[in-house]
Amino acid sequence: MAFKSNYQGGASIESPEALLLDLRNRKVEGILSHQADVLRVYQNKLKSSDVAMELPTGSGKTLIGLLVGHIGGVC
Repeated sequence: MAFKSNYQGGASIESPEALLLDLRNRKVEGILSHQADVLRVYQNKLKSSDVAMELPTGSGKTLIGLLVGHIGGVC
């Protein structure tokens, strides 16, 4: 099921990594190298209608999903 966004803003965020670093009260200092690799692949597939991410258990999928969702206007 696709997410529908009601986002009307015009904020420009260059990448999910930049979004994370821009957050003021974050508890996470930064993303791990394998998370950055997944985000870079996502950036290349941004125009695709379906995107799936696969990472092992405990590798930080939640953080990546939240960043991608925020960039896409879902959150």
